[in-house]
Amino acid sequence: MSEPLLNIAQEIFLVLFSILYGVMLQSLIGLQAFPLGRLRRGLVNREGRLELFKENFEEYQKTYGKKVTEKTFDKWLVGIWQKRFALSLVLLNILPLVYFWGILNLLNKITISSQFLFYPDFFPYVILVFGSALGVFGFYRFYHAFITCNWKSLFCDITKQLEERGTSFDASVNVIGGCFYFLPAILLLIWIVCF
Repeated sequence: MSEPLLNIAQEIFLVLFSILYGVMLQSLIGLQAFPLGRLRRGLVNREGRLELFKENFEEYQKTYGKKVTEKTFDKWLVGIWQKRFALSLVLLNILPLVYFWGILNLLNKITISSQFLFYPDFFPYVILVFGSALGVFGFYRFYHAFITCNWKSLFCDITKQLEERGTSFDASVNVIGGCFYFLPAILLLIWIVCF
């Protein structure tokens, strides 16, 4: 009989990470992390005409004091959306994929037999595997930290939505929270290396 492609720990991590990654992406609603439609067409209303968000334009002029004409405002917004899309692609897609691949390879280093399921060491091990899957929310917290540090330059077009969501504008809380989510993965690494 051939060796299975994934061991039990990898399968547990794969299922949990997949579910939690979907939950994390669903929780991004309202943040316009991936403004693809606006990148392609700009500010377009239902009739297909280019529209200008007057309140955003006036708010921008009040907040920053920069002189942006109505003609350049649309291009400025597209620039914001391009940067936001790039940030989201890296922080919410590429880095979680690298993390997923790293933990999956780390879990490949161990073998769990069906007899191991009854040992007392199995429970803390499963907790570490489950906690490592929660690491996907670390990227979410880092994204929020980036929002709080750059809301004037990258998220000023959605500040009202951010405030309605109850987004915390304390970057240190988000960074500490993000690091907390990676703690089980670090403990898992220590567990595998030492035991």
